[in-house]
Amino acid sequence: DGSRDRTALLLQQLQASDRRVRVVQFSRNFGHQIAVTAGVEHARGDAVVLIDADLQDPPEVIGEMVARWQEGYDVAYGVRTDRPGESAFKLATAKAFYRGINRLSETAIPLDTGDFRLMDRKVVDALAALRLPATGWRELYDSLDGADQEELGALPVPLADGRLVRGPRGLLLPGPGVDPATLVPLGLRLVDPAAVHPLLERLGAMPATPHTVLHDPAVRAAVVASYDVAVGGPEAVDEGGDGVADAVLSLVAAAGVQPGDAPWLADLALPADDGEPYPAGELLLPGGPLAEVVSEDAPFGVVAGELVRRWGPAVLEAAGVLGSFSLLREEDIPLDPEAADHDLDGEAEWMADVLAGLPPAEVPPVLTELVAVRDLELVDVRRWPRALAELARPELRAAVTEPALVLLPSGERAQVTSYTAWWLRHHRVLAGQRPGELRLPDSDPLLAGLYDDAALDADRGWLAALGCRDTLVGLLAEPGGPRDLVARLADPARPIGRNQLRGLLRTLARIDPERIDPPDRVRAVMGGDIIVVDAGDVVVVDAPDLLPVVADRPVLPAPPEDAAALADLLALPLASEVVAGAVTESGEERAVPGAVAQVLPGATATYRHHKRLRVDGVEVAWRYVDGVVHATDAGTAGLARGLAWAAGAWERRHIVETVLREPGRFAALDDEAWFDG
Repeated sequence: DGSRDRTALLLQQLQASDRRVRVVQFSRNFGHQIAVTAGVEHARGDAVVLIDADLQDPPEVIGEMVARWQEGYDVAYGVRTDRPGESAFKLATAKAFYRGINRLSETAIPLDTGDFRLMDRKVVDALAALRLPATGWRELYDSLDGADQEELGALPVPLADGRLVRGPRGLLLPGPGVDPATLVPLGLRLVDPAAVHPLLERLGAMPATPHTVLHDPAVRAAVVASYDVAVGGPEAVDEGGDGVADAVLSLVAAAGVQPGDAPWLADLALPADDGEPYPAGELLLPGGPLAEVVSEDAPFGVVAGELVRRWGPAVLEAAGVLGSFSLLREEDIPLDPEAADHDLDGEAEWMADVLAGLPPAEVPPVLTELVAVRDLELVDVRRWPRALAELARPELRAAVTEPALVLLPSGERAQVTSYTAWWLRHHRVLAGQRPGELRLPDSDPLLAGLYDDAALDADRGWLAALGCRDTLVGLLAEPGGPRDLVARLADPARPIGRNQLRGLLRTLARIDPERIDPPDRVRAVMGGDIIVVDAGDVVVVDAPDLLPVVADRPVLPAPPEDAAALADLLALPLASEVVAGAVTESGEERAVPGAVAQVLPGATATYRHHKRLRVDGVEVAWRYVDGVVHATDAGTAGLARGLAWAAGAWERRHIVETVLREPGRFAALDDEAWFDG
């Protein structure tokens, strides 16, 4: 009874030496009568003797009680002949108590009797079966309402399932929307509604709403075990899986749960239309959007029609039945492909792609929240138009359109492509093509021809979120973007223009070579045509005066600031590396006309004039080498180009040519220069 002396220790020592001894130890003192009733309930013998531990009753009388019991008496009790040490007040109140009880009771209690007695097993069992009606308990609680609460910690409380438990703390007090009779299969500690009293709440019982009951650990445990119960598996502990399902569904309905509010409900076992039990998360709602798009061999059942008629689609979806695609939500996920364990198709590959676009780090970055659409891989390829329309609904759209947020080890944050958007971009979901193989019709002109046009039967933002190409910059920012672009440039079935190729090459020159594999075939220029040829035949021309020298082979012209980087990216040689480019004749030194300096600041004052100029056996109009401009007299174009190239102003070659040809036009050209910006 919560004694602070060595009683419990001594009893335990006795128990260790005699297996017939049982010790019931309270955590604290719950009161004399609670100790008595607890002992009676736990005793196993053919007869039970009650005696106070303070020896106020003589233990030697127990032998006489046993003898009377052996004679056939069911109860043998002691009558006190003397009450030494008790005050006159205690004696008077004790007599008053017994007389008062006898006047109220139909059965008289002998005077001067206490707990000291022997009871036969059938009497003990009768006492154990004796229960007040729930209303009687409520009346009892009403009479105890003003008592010291510490003395009421082990107060008996009747439960709705017929059990009588001790102590109100942690019990559930059913309120509106909570039907205890329906919830019996869940094993909840629900107080009998007729016994509910404010005293119980003050002693630690909790008001029970449909929401609080649904989230009680006992309910969750029942949901987790429901499938094993339904199939009679090794973990089944009871029958009545249907009762658990009905109880949980009633709570879902009463609590107004919405799909996704309680993901663990997907473990609830429910009957399918073939009579077999399935976890709710593996059942389709008949006629629902998901049922209309998944393939015939998808590992789903269809929920029983009777269940749909009884509870309705909304309640079943809230309980995890799949009306539409389900969403996975989880916070603080390390981006570690080896630890990907969310049963998402391609999850590890997605993580690897995301990591490829982030700064290297010893510690994996953390995805602050994973929001992913499940079961995309189960969609029938013929039904993707309907599936995409479903994914575009507001409830699911954000999983596609909103980027995921990653916390880097440095403390910075980065936005990355969500799992769902990544998956859709890598699968043939748009007219049999991957979204990344298509471009928006009004997208970057540099992508024209390289990507097919997407049909605008959906809004532009949705197509962009799916991964249809929009800008060259956006394409190259993706982990596999540069590799994809280089591969498409090597496809002769995708024609592009000269200016387009020029713009693509200038942008590619700024890409890290680590992001692509050098291609076997390259799109190049030869004889004015754009062709696709073996990479081994191509050179990157890093100076315009070398174009005639390599005119017999395909080339990639590039300005000097891009040429070396482009050659490194594509693993191609520079023209200046494969041709000597030497001028074998010194020529005649001549002065550059003074008018040139007016339109070409920094122009050299002299150049070397040649009647004929040959470089590596090829006749050319000009050459700039070792800081000297060489040009022929075959017109002014060669000299103009040599002077402009030497001055680092290649874009002014045409105006220089005009000034050389018509010096008198300088003033007019100078006036026009005001509008050059």
